[in-house]
Formats: sequence, structure tokens, C-alpha cells
Amino acid sequence: MFNAVVVRNSAIAQRYPGGMSGFVELCPFNDCNENIVAYSSMGGEVNKVINELIACGFKHKEDFLFVDAGLYLMCGDEGPFPVDLEVDWLEGRYENRGIYVRFVEGAPGIPLKSRKIGGISETVSEGPEPPIGDDEPLPTIN
Repeated sequence: MFNAVVVRNSAIAQRYPGGMSGFVELCPFNDCNENIVAYSSMGGEVNKVINELIACGFKHKEDFLFVDAGLYLMCGDEGPFPVDLEVDWLEGRYENRGIYVRFVEGAPGIPLKSRKIGGISETVSEGPEPPIGDDEPLPTIN
């Protein structure tokens, strides 16, 4: 199961010591384009990245986003279906056992509907829903 941290390049340029070069030293294995950087890991390495970003003044869902593809892997559906990432600057799609993101700031969002996960109301995109039980905790960012 992969976890990922998606960070806005503009936030890295403004807040991260050494800018993009400094961030690449922290996260040498990443994917990026002119708008975002995505660092993914199969383990807890994302926690190191998240803690570093927060220490530098980055705000979750404003400057960066934690994404847990494992929540969608449990559904057994190869997709594709849209995933609401709960930010207006990213569009998500689950396909081939992974979540793909696209920078879309200013673009219209995906039609949404509400559902409950773990007793917490959440807005999700229309499409096949992964079977997440009410007793399973949601991932948290420490």
C-alpha cells in the first residue's frame, strides 16, 4: 500500500529551505511537474516528510496533501473512478491499484455526494465506493 505526499511547488519555493533543490535532498525519489511534487512510499517514510513540511510552516490541504491509496486498494475494483481529495487544487483518479493526481487549481470539481467513513461525515466523488468499514480508523497526520 502506498502513501503519498503531494506538495505545491509554489509553497516549496516560498517556504522550504533551499527551495526545490533542498526538497529533492529530503525526498530524492519523487515525481514532479511545473506545479506539484509527489513523494510516495510503502512505509512510514512519509511521516518524516510531513513532519519536516509542518516544521517549515506548510499547511495540510493548503500547501500539501497526504494521500493514502491503501483505502482504495481494499475495494478490489481496478477502476477507473474519481477520488475526492478534498482540495480545490488537485483532481484524483483511482486506476490500476493506484491514485493518480492532477493539478487543477481553478478548474471545476467533480460532482460530490456525502457518505460516512468511520463515523465521520465525508464528501466523496460519484463512482464506485471502496468498502471501508465504519470501525476502521482514518489515517491521521501527526
